[in-house]
Order: sequence, then C-alpha cells, then structure tokens
Amino acid sequence: MGPWARAAYALTIALSVLPGCKKKKEEAPISPPPPPRGAASLAQLSTGLGTAKGLDATLAPPSTRFDHVLVLDDKRAILAGGVPGSVAIALMTEDAGKTWKAFRADRETWSSYAFGQDGIFALALGPKETTAEAPPAVGKKAPPPPPFQFFFAGLDAPSFGTAQLVDQPPLARRPDPKAPLPKPRLALLDKATASLVVEPAPKKYFARYVTPAGTDAPAEVELPKLETFATGPVGRPPRLFSVKGREVVSRKWPAPGQTVAAPAESEYIDLKLLKPTPTLLAELSAPAACDVGSISYHAITQPPSKQNPNKNYFLVVSPDGLKLVPRPAEALAGAPIGCSDTKFVVEALDADKQSITLLLCDLEGKCTTPSRPVFKPWIEKHERQLVAVPTATGAAAVIRAQAGERWGLYYAQSTDGGKFYERARIIGEGIGARGRVDLGALVSFGKRTMLIVSADVTGTSRRGYYVLVSDDDGATWSPP
Repeated sequence: MGPWARAAYALTIALSVLPGCKKKKEEAPISPPPPPRGAASLAQLSTGLGTAKGLDATLAPPSTRFDHVLVLDDKRAILAGGVPGSVAIALMTEDAGKTWKAFRADRETWSSYAFGQDGIFALALGPKETTAEAPPAVGKKAPPPPPFQFFFAGLDAPSFGTAQLVDQPPLARRPDPKAPLPKPRLALLDKATASLVVEPAPKKYFARYVTPAGTDAPAEVELPKLETFATGPVGRPPRLFSVKGREVVSRKWPAPGQTVAAPAESEYIDLKLLKPTPTLLAELSAPAACDVGSISYHAITQPPSKQNPNKNYFLVVSPDGLKLVPRPAEALAGAPIGCSDTKFVVEALDADKQSITLLLCDLEGKCTTPSRPVFKPWIEKHERQLVAVPTATGAAAVIRAQAGERWGLYYAQSTDGGKFYERARIIGEGIGARGRVDLGALVSFGKRTMLIVSADVTGTSRRGYYVLVSDDDGATWSPP
C-alpha cells in the first residue's frame, strides 16, 4: 500500500469514528453545577454541611411542622404533622430518605396520629369548634361533642382514603371552661380496627371500636369494674392501663368481642416499680414523649425516694415488658427527648448554667455528660429550638437560633458515646427573612443520619424542603 493509499485509508477510519464520538458526547448527561454556598434551586440547596436534594414541592408545604417522627427500622420512617388550620400531612420514606411519598387531609382544628406495628398508622381530625360546642360554664350540662374524622393508613396504602366519622367521648360532668376540648387518642389494633376508651357514666368504662367507612363497627366491650382507666393507648402493640385500689394494672388492649378477664399476676406492675399517683392515668393518656420501632417513652411523675429523689421518669414500654427510667435531674424542664431502643438524649444546662449540653442516657439510668458544652448560646436575647437524636456511635444535634433579623442553624455530633462533641458546624446563617434556612426534622436510622431543612429558592418567592444524609458519623453529607 503506497503512502497516498495509506493516508486515504486513515482518513476514512477517522471519519467513520467521528460521528460515534460526537454521539457519545451528546448522550453524556449534563449535571448542573451545585448552587453557590447558601443558594438554592428547586433541585439542590448548598449548605455548610454539603449539598441537599430538593423534595417534590407537592409533598409538603414548607410551613409544615413535623410534630412526631417515628423511625420504624434502618429504612422506614414516618414524619407526621401538618399546617395548623390548613392541612395534616404524613411524610414517609421506605429507603432511608432516597424517595418519599406523602398523605394529606384538610385540617380545621386539631389532629392526632395513632401508630401501630409494621408501618400501619392512622389520623384523627378534629371538627371545627363553635361557641356552642366549646366547654360550658362550670355546673352547666355539657352538650355532646361533635364527631371527628378518622382515617386508616399505612406505608403500603395509596392515600389516607375515606374518613370514618367517630363520636367523641362524652365530656366530664364538670368540665373546666378554661381547658380545651379533649383530643381522643385511639389504639390501632390492626390495619382496619382502632379502639378508644369511653366513660358514658361515672366510673363505668367501655372499649369502643372504629372500623373503616362502609363497615359496621363491633359492639363495645365493657371494661372491669372497680378500676379507673387511662383513655389513651400505651406502647405498640397497644396496652390498656388502669388503677385498681393501690395497684397499677397493665393489659393487652381487648380485641372486639373479647371478654376482659382479670389480668394474670405477671400483668400487675410491682408497686416498687410504679405507684398510682393522682396524675398517672392522665400522663399515660397523653401522647408518648418519643417513639422508635416498637418502643415508646412516656413521661410520668412518681414520688421521690432516697435512692432517687427525682420525681420525673420515663415509662419505657416494649412488647417484652416495662421499664421505669429516671429522667436526669439536670435535664431542662419541658425539653423534648430523642430516643432509640436502648438510649435517649435530652438537653441540659452545662455546669456554667449558660452553655447548652446534651445528656446521653441508657435504660439503666446511667447518663454520659460531654467534656465540654455542645453549643454556645448567642449573647443577645434570642429564640432557639434544639433537636437531638441518638446514633449508632453517639448522638447528633441541630440547633436553630433567631434574634430579630439574625438567624442561624448549626450541627454537632458525638461519635464516642456522648463524651465529646465536635465544634458546632454552620448549616446556614444570615440576616433577614430571605435566604433563611429552617429546621424541618433530624432523623437517625442508626448508622445513617438524615437532616431535612426548608429554604428559599434563590431568585424566586418559592420555598421548599431539602434533604441530605451522612453515612460516616457526620463527616460528609450528600443527597440521599
């Protein structure tokens, strides 16, 4: 082959290859660069921790408040809440934050959630209250409360479905006119049966049952006489608590048609463990302080003792039993807790009475205090919100602070069992309403920590939710 022939052959090969190269270049996906620090597009938000992924705007409005976070396992979580006076929302993931779906229902007044096992849950929506339906004056007969709506749901359901109207329990004979109407809490027995305790006559209690719309509810079951009952469920599966004389009794919640027999000896709680104080049943009727998996933490008070002068406790309820755990005396009054199946974390004042620290405690009552404060509060007067959760190696915490136009959102984490926390890192901070980054939720899946925040979409009047995760104890963060 001569030199001209060889050149022609090479040119032919080159021309045949060029279209293929061009096609490959055209097919290569073009990823938009992340927005600059503190800026957000619909798809991404740049934070001090890393880049967050934008959630679909139809899932939840950025004004949503998540009142309850239930982590079922290392993949599944339910974030329940809503916008007061507007909508109730349950935001759910089954793959540790990669994908999400949401159930929504119009909300006029109150809402409450009931959680069962294996991802089943339910929503109760209060009716619109009027002056005629408000608590009457002392001594006046109370009108019957209006019915409320109840929706059965679950992670495998397409939506909340059709509401069932449920009669509210009758009000007390002498209601406090200053107290709001009670919000019923229902025990979720399975995906199609719920139950609540009613007292139609003084000291006469029944278990009332609720089933989906279009089905007939089972007959009420009379509860044992000579006992006073908590009206709300405790634990998952739900348990029924009562006081009989000087004894506290715990039973499995009765199924429809089941005769409620006297509990076995093992179902009486030892008085050394739990004493029937005047407030115990009301405390157990309130929502749990924290839920995770099949474990519930209920905040209660007990008489002080020489061994433990603290009056504040958690009754930790699991399918296997009950445990009474002291709440640390140093914990701030009213501070929320984050929990796992073996530990809980709660905010406390540091030794200097000004800085903020966190106590990581086990279910034996032993707490770890960090060697230095977790957060240094701002000097100027400000509002703040702190959320902390146990992780596989310690605990993680986010604090939101605002003083006038100034705002800040910060993150800290311990990886040695709560003994030492890294210096707080800036998620976002600034001045003015535009560009503000707010806390949505902090979720621990054990080895994975997930943070949800809301932020303004730069250059628009829109605002959205964004999610980022860490799988290496908070060292690096990225979209899920």
